[in-house]
Amino acid sequence: MLLDRVIVAKQILRASQNAKLLNYTTSAPGHSARNLSRISIKSPPSPKNSPALYSSVSKFSPIPFIHVRSFSSTLANRKRASHGPKIKTTALPEQDPTRLSHSVLLHEAISRKDAHLSWLVYTTEKRRGLSYIDYRDLANLLRAHVTASKDDNLINTLITQLEKILTDVRRSGLVYDVDVFNSLLVSYAKDEKYFNRLESLWEGMKRDNQLSINTLTCCTIIDAYTRYTNDIGRLKEQYETMKEHTLDSVTYAKLINLYATLGKIEDTSELLNDLESSTIVPEPHAYNALIREYIQQYQDMASAMNVYRRMINNNIFPNTYTFTLLIKGYMDSHDITAALNLFQSEMIEKYNITVDVVTMNIIIAGYMKSATTAHAIGDINGTEESLNNARDWYLTLRGMGMKPTAVTFNTLISGFGSCGKIDDLNLTVREMQNLQIMPTLVTFHHLAQVYGELSNIDGIKLVWDDLAKLKIEPNERTFGIFIKSAIAAGSPSLATEFLRICENWAETNNKMYIFKRVLKYSRQVGTDNNRFLKSVNEVWKNDVHNNKESG
Repeated sequence: MLLDRVIVAKQILRASQNAKLLNYTTSAPGHSARNLSRISIKSPPSPKNSPALYSSVSKFSPIPFIHVRSFSSTLANRKRASHGPKIKTTALPEQDPTRLSHSVLLHEAISRKDAHLSWLVYTTEKRRGLSYIDYRDLANLLRAHVTASKDDNLINTLITQLEKILTDVRRSGLVYDVDVFNSLLVSYAKDEKYFNRLESLWEGMKRDNQLSINTLTCCTIIDAYTRYTNDIGRLKEQYETMKEHTLDSVTYAKLINLYATLGKIEDTSELLNDLESSTIVPEPHAYNALIREYIQQYQDMASAMNVYRRMINNNIFPNTYTFTLLIKGYMDSHDITAALNLFQSEMIEKYNITVDVVTMNIIIAGYMKSATTAHAIGDINGTEESLNNARDWYLTLRGMGMKPTAVTFNTLISGFGSCGKIDDLNLTVREMQNLQIMPTLVTFHHLAQVYGELSNIDGIKLVWDDLAKLKIEPNERTFGIFIKSAIAAGSPSLATEFLRICENWAETNNKMYIFKRVLKYSRQVGTDNNRFLKSVNEVWKNDVHNNKESG
């Protein structure tokens, strides 16, 4: 395979040397930007001996941005460059080296997304002189292969090639930008073992006055320091360095989201202050990150609404996700009135934001949660009222022309099942089938739990059979739920059967998790499950024995 690729590369190079791919006709040797349009580019007829090569090259002709220079001027430039110190060239407006490609052959190889062939062509073509765009596009191709690959040896080879490209760029005398550096930076971020090289490259980039650090640079550094150092102090140091360069709203939003996820509320607020005091117009997602943190981590709706008002005061329009977060926060805290008021008066009337199925699902889930809570404390009227509201909002969803999702039906199935509304549950399942909505693993989890609470052993078996027919892959939680449901239904034998299936399941890596759940649940139900517990002990002993042998 390698030999074939080398032969192909040699054929391409030989064809380029023997054939004139492009004919140039100019009115004068020293044309200016004004008469560049007078250049005519003609494509030669395809030779009979290599139709495939020229048919693929023809899509590059005519080339909109091509650097026209004679062979003699090239030699003269090389002779001048060999004497005295190397000086970075200044690009003329009509011949910007970051826009002009010198090598059609290299770009033909790159267009095939063949990293190995592109590298073979590159090693030969660079002796003839390349433009910055050639270096940049090859680096982007190699970076894409690094990102997609899981082969450590291949990744190491590609990174070595990227390092060579960067060295060649810096020695070429061309005006360069940050793109090639970013390709190597992203590749280093692939694995922790390259982190020291990433730091070294980053330090060099900060000292290079020719580089303008962009969003990709900053986001790559943030991700790498987060994954490989787990040190918020060092991350702050990088942020202070980035502030000396031009930061945009995307970078700020990424940092704010990261600090919020780590629970650093004060740091998150400080970052938001920096963003608001800068010349950058903040994006809604910067505020959304802080709103989400207050709601999900602290259940603090008052602080979340303060951030929302701060957002409005700064003339930043909230988006759908902003309202989704706030409405869900109110629903989860059982403040349905506040949620609906925000939905109607702010989201629809004030900002005229299009309602999507996600928002509708949240409202339905809020009513179902309220119904389940009322049912648990024996509030029959409260249960019925909440269930009716959930039904009405589902009909509203359909009336607005939206198609319900699996999440919609999972919410309804779980709510109706928890409240003992089996007829409604069956109607919901039929509706899901009629609309051809594919059930998810969560759907089967809910159904198994409902049938377990109803002591319906046949129902549990039927749900498991449907899961197998649809070829939906179970997980540890699936086995735990089905085993618990079988115990709740009073069938230790069925629970044992599920346990045996779990034992033979190739992907199960955490049997202890299931056993702990099952043992805890079997003690809670207070039934005589000695037969099942004996089976659990047998499986557990076998598992421990197998682990010792494999270890």
